[in-house]
Amino acid sequence: MRKYKSVKQVIILAMILSMTILLGGCQNEANSTINDTTDITGDIAETTTDTTPETIPATTSQEVTYAELEVGGAAPDFAVELLSGETVKLADYRGKVVLLNFWATWCGPCVSEMQDIQKISEAFSEEAIVLAVNCSEKRDTVSSFIEDKEYTFNIGLDENMEIQEKYPTDGIPYTIIIDGEGIITEIHLGSSDDMFSVFEEDIKAAGGEK
Repeated sequence: MRKYKSVKQVIILAMILSMTILLGGCQNEANSTINDTTDITGDIAETTTDTTPETIPATTSQEVTYAELEVGGAAPDFAVELLSGETVKLADYRGKVVLLNFWATWCGPCVSEMQDIQKISEAFSEEAIVLAVNCSEKRDTVSSFIEDKEYTFNIGLDENMEIQEKYPTDGIPYTIIIDGEGIITEIHLGSSDDMFSVFEEDIKAAGGEK
């Protein structure tokens, strides 16, 4: 009987020892997994940091070599493709007053004044030319906007900002009134509630009397 108890005790002790070893192994594996995860996360963080591209500074009007425009100066000539597909030059409009406007669909003030520009193009259809040059947007974006609003005045596309380099500005909308001789008679940066009256006066002062 004592021998049986002794054997039984040995077996129990062996089982306890085995369980202790097994449990210790699971814990070590868990710790190893946590350590491995930490290492992987560190590698990812390092990779993300190393592969982040450098920020490229945007080109600003201050970097343009053209002189700032002034009232009384000659308007720089340029060629531009219209939304219709036709290519025109500013010089093609000599003899008429030109309302040259720089705009974009994402510019709230630009969009808000375009109804007044449409009215101007209708009221002075014989005396003046409206040319609204879009700044840097894709043709499809501009086309969709113009078709939706049903504007009929000339829309120029300046996707590469080549024209605006000749007409440097700190912002848009930017509107230049040019007389029949190609001389700048008025410059407007920004917009207001009644641009129709402003542009009407400007066009008449530039020689666009009916």
